Amino acid sequence: MTFSRVAIQYPRLAHKLAQLPDGELKSSVEGVVNRALSATGVQVANRDPREVERLVWSLDDAVWALQERAEQDPSAQLPYLQAFRRARAASGLLDLLEGRYDTAVYEAMHALGASEDEVIELLGSQP
Repeated sequence: MTFSRVAIQYPRLAHKLAQLPDGELKSSVEGVVNRALSATGVQVANRDPREVERLVWSLDDAVWALQERAEQDPSAQLPYLQAFRRARAASGLLDLLEGRYDTAVYEAMHALGASEDEVIELLGSQP
């Protein structure tokens, strides 16, 4: 599997992901996505892709509304960033559930706001 989307911004992470054995890849990506969900406070009771897709659309709608406000009012920047990260975490989960590991990690990276080194370390700590 190639990680071309991740490689654009995070080449060392893409290389690390590409080196994982197939049996470890899904669980490693799932660990990163779960960390993003936890860090952003996104609770997902039902991981059915259709339900997660509805959640993603709902969170994306909230981000768009906040973005417009944040462009006019600097005090809205923090709520916008928090909403953006929640939406990216949920999007990463949908990508994971649909087998798009490259974009799942990419979205989770944006949700976490973590450095490439932190996520590489997280991958190394996965069981």
